[in-house]
Amino acid sequence: MTRVSSPPGRAERGPVMTRLDREALRALARRIEADLRAAGDAERRDFTSGYFPTRLEILGVKAAIGHKIIRECHKELRHQPGRTIVDLAQELVRGKTHEGRGVGHGLLSRREDALRLLNEKALRGRGNFSPTCGLGVGRAASAPLNHHNRSRVMRKSWTLRAVVCASALVAASSLLSSAPLVGQEEHAHMGHDQTGESGIRAEMLEDLSGVAGKMAGLAEAIPQSSYSYRPMEGVRSASEVFMHLAAANYMLPSLIGTPVPEEAGFTMETMGEYEKIADPEEVLAALKGSFDHMLHVIASTPDSELDREVTIFGRPGTVRSLFILACNHAHEHLGQMIAYARSNQVVPPWSGMTP
Repeated sequence: MTRVSSPPGRAERGPVMTRLDREALRALARRIEADLRAAGDAERRDFTSGYFPTRLEILGVKAAIGHKIIRECHKELRHQPGRTIVDLAQELVRGKTHEGRGVGHGLLSRREDALRLLNEKALRGRGNFSPTCGLGVGRAASAPLNHHNRSRVMRKSWTLRAVVCASALVAASSLLSSAPLVGQEEHAHMGHDQTGESGIRAEMLEDLSGVAGKMAGLAEAIPQSSYSYRPMEGVRSASEVFMHLAAANYMLPSLIGTPVPEEAGFTMETMGEYEKIADPEEVLAALKGSFDHMLHVIASTPDSELDREVTIFGRPGTVRSLFILACNHAHEHLGQMIAYARSNQVVPPWSGMTP
């Protein structure tokens, strides 16, 4: 990066730097990716891939190394404008590696001006989001990034963390996928109908696929003797939580007009009985089948349908908001089942290696 002299009266504000051009950004992104690949571990990559289904390439980088790269890049780019951080994060997302995207998210989480830029420019007119989509980017952009919330956002960017791709970062990733590069026109992607491999649906599919893999891993790891475990009276047992999530995955799409497959064995009238299924093999099959159904519904819904108005539990909403509800609901119960597992001395399968 090229330093330029400070104009009179600006010296006390720190050095001024010229904004990186497109080629310099791409070179920096390639350097970051090369560092990540050099730090990758094949055994760690294979282990992670088994429990974290994703279309991105997993390099097997330890979280500590990724955070070090983020810190070094943040220091190097501290005098660059927020737009540069957004453009660099976009380049890293385009690299299609999980850890590269994590670095991009980490850099964004440290720069309030970059998050605000995503909120103010990208959320307006992109066609991927509405102000009421509930993804939280607006709050993230307006709230100060202190030590605690910054660490939380960064932790959620990495493969082996318990909660992956928090809602705000899902939104940021989707926006980055459609944001223009340096020098490109701001309206380049406006009104463009995304396919299932890009835009918010691709991000939700990746996110929900990760939850599906982890829930299936927990269903297999928790012994049958612990399926009846409940932390207190009046709350669902372990098997009931699994089946409640399976029921929701079938029920929620029906609110937008997608019928429940006959082979699912689930109806609204028999939901109570359905959630009482406790045989581990039946529970696992129900989980997998229900997630396959929800993922298929999201993948097969055209972007033109996302803004369609629907009624969700008696309240107005959109197809998009229902999909986001499904993702949030799955994450809620993933966290619950991690607590149930730990309470029964069961280590979540993806936590078998030290981050």
